[in-house]
Amino acid sequence: MQLRSSLASLTLMAVAAAPAVLGTPQAQAAPVASIAATKAPAAKVAVYKATGPVYVRTGASTKTRPLGVLKKGQAVQTAGSARGKWQPVKYKGRTGYVSLRYLSAAGKSTITKMVTVKTKTARRASVTSSVRASQVSMPRGVNGNAQRVAHAARSNFPQISSMGGYRAEYGSDHGTGRAVDVMIPNYRSNMALGQQIANYMRANAKSLGITYVIYNQKIWSVQRSGEGWRQMGNRGSDNANHKNHVHVSVR
Repeated sequence: MQLRSSLASLTLMAVAAAPAVLGTPQAQAAPVASIAATKAPAAKVAVYKATGPVYVRTGASTKTRPLGVLKKGQAVQTAGSARGKWQPVKYKGRTGYVSLRYLSAAGKSTITKMVTVKTKTARRASVTSSVRASQVSMPRGVNGNAQRVAHAARSNFPQISSMGGYRAEYGSDHGTGRAVDVMIPNYRSNMALGQQIANYMRANAKSLGITYVIYNQKIWSVQRSGEGWRQMGNRGSDNANHKNHVHVSVR
């Protein structure tokens, strides 16, 4: 009798310990927690804001090719430690470099996905200068558009220290205050800088009121923009051929 009682107890214990069969009420109890419902905490990353319109370049130098332009107040995520006076940033899926002179720390921001730089299609940067007027050697006797060209040149290309404006010259835009000459320092070894300035003026022609740009014996005009840069005849000197400066005429 005791043997049968013991066997019955063992049988009940085995049944209680056996796993539930799918489809029974026991199998539907206590759902398993989903791994997908668990979200990793957002990472904290350093963010900078542009203090004015400034190029994002492919390397830590003004001699490198621009990737694009940051607008004033636009935020960018850092992409590592600063290299001297240049800060690597994440820009349109690439690593670019921005001069620290035109960045202000925006602290740390919560980033849960890749930062997308918000730029409207083909929209050009505004030309609000981040440099105080007292720091800019402005050409005298020029109109409002020409002043804005000078501000844009000085704020985006800090290497520039000299610009020409009005001069009594019949038949020239300089004589009417509608032209600026952006002088290139050490121009024979700085042709790349001159071309970057010329390209910048061309890209922002509409917002700056530019009508045409001349540099390195080539001219680009709004009226014939589809032809790109057009070769000009030799005028006999580097100055006359606009090799030592970028000439910008405005409305």
